[in-house]
Amino acid sequence: MKKSLLGVTVSVIGFCAAAPANAMHISDGVLSVKMSAVWFALIIPFLILGVRSIKRRREETSLFMPLLAMVGAAVFILSVFHIPVPVAGSCSHPTGGALTAITVGVWPAVVINFIALLFQALFLAHGGLLSLGANTFSMGIMGVLCGYAVFRLAQKARCPLFIAAGLGVLIANLITYFTAGFQLAIDLHGSKSIPNVYGLYMLGYLPTQIPLSILDFILAGFMAKYIAQKRPDLAQQIQLARGSTTPPDSP
Repeated sequence: MKKSLLGVTVSVIGFCAAAPANAMHISDGVLSVKMSAVWFALIIPFLILGVRSIKRRREETSLFMPLLAMVGAAVFILSVFHIPVPVAGSCSHPTGGALTAITVGVWPAVVINFIALLFQALFLAHGGLLSLGANTFSMGIMGVLCGYAVFRLAQKARCPLFIAAGLGVLIANLITYFTAGFQLAIDLHGSKSIPNVYGLYMLGYLPTQIPLSILDFILAGFMAKYIAQKRPDLAQQIQLARGSTTPPDSP
């Protein structure tokens, strides 16, 4: 029994210690320089929109910047917890992108995700600087936009705040990894077809990302409900992010 436990422990340590293969997000050296540059070019307009939105929102209310800092810290922490997957140069982890968009707005959320990914690359060796554009595009743009769109649709369908926020975050998680799989497949498919390689990447991602997305659903639902019930000042920020001046919906 002891030998079995020792063997399992050694195997787990060895699996987790393969840093380049299981690094956070997409690691440097995985994507080609050409494609890395393409992803950087694609995120620049969104970052400009985000910086402009932050400046405008900061002038509208003094509560916005403290809220922005708090949400940024939450995104950083959430996306640090990762699970190794059998996919070269990546891993599964919660994202927090849609929850950011719900609380501070879509374009500021893009900037927050970019900064969180930048800090992780610089100080934690998670992801990378060359892959920063690709990681921001998948998590901070596709995840944010799609998750927020689902949140708004759920609101229009008169879903409770818990369900609306949870669905938005769940979809944001899945879209982030659908996008990351596509980014890897189009760059690394070699002589194989892109759909086949993409399918292999998704087989590596989904067994871990689906449970993480469900947990994120629950966490986001409770957080949104708590803010609406206990912090009406912050709940007003949520309404500003949604472009509305009406009182928050009852959870």
